[in-house]
Amino acid sequence: RITHYRVERSRQLRQLYYARVQNPQVCNMCEMDTIIKYPWTGGIVELHHLLPLASPLRAENSATSLDDLVGVCPSCHRSVHRYYSQWLREQRLQDFSGIEQARGVYELAKEAIVA
Repeated sequence: RITHYRVERSRQLRQLYYARVQNPQVCNMCEMDTIIKYPWTGGIVELHHLLPLASPLRAENSATSLDDLVGVCPSCHRSVHRYYSQWLREQRLQDFSGIEQARGVYELAKEAIVA
């Protein structure tokens, strides 16, 4: 639990993400600019771990890198986790085989968004 809060939900990692990503206030999935939509918030983008925090694979590597993160609005964040669950169930899998598979499924979810 301590690793979960200190590593995966690290304030420094979030600050690094915002410092290094161009337009960090824009949702990577629906492309909504959260500062334009909600100007009183200063941006409400959440960091989504492509390989879910609950994945047993994450236990093997407790570190999180910027390559594992995408910024998404709260609605897209909830929806991508539901997409993950549905995809895993349809594939009859318990978990992703690795970060690349999780990244691929994230991209499928992103492509499935109806505008």
